[in-house]
Amino acid sequence: MIVNKFYTISYGKFIRYTDGVIISSALFLPDVGIDGVIYGFVMVAVFSYTVDMILSGNQQSSQIFIISKDYKTMADAINNEAKRGATVIDAMGWYSKENSKVVMCVCRKRDLAMVLKVVRAVDPEAFITIGSVMGVYGKGFDALNKI
Repeated sequence: MIVNKFYTISYGKFIRYTDGVIISSALFLPDVGIDGVIYGFVMVAVFSYTVDMILSGNQQSSQIFIISKDYKTMADAINNEAKRGATVIDAMGWYSKENSKVVMCVCRKRDLAMVLKVVRAVDPEAFITIGSVMGVYGKGFDALNKI
């Protein structure tokens, strides 16, 4: 946890690297077989992933890109009904060579269902991509000085 305070590396990743070195060095011991080493790597992977999910689970956010012809109504609905911010970005479909707009919204995982409900109500034919975001800083999220 001290390393995480000064460097931007997660606690789980730090455990994975350090324990990986320790388990790898066990290959040089005569009493440890390859089965024990593989078991050690599996256990470290499961443990480090679990630790990261527990420690940063409440901070995970989703980034939603929505491509819709009715982008103005979509952005207004996200702002007013879902109470989340929205950004409209200029885009061009490379296959069709048509200009379009993309509505981008970043929200906490717990707010994702509400945003998707609003999107479906405005335009059920909208093209949507959702990605996980580990760090979101700014108004409504973590302060930038926490880095």
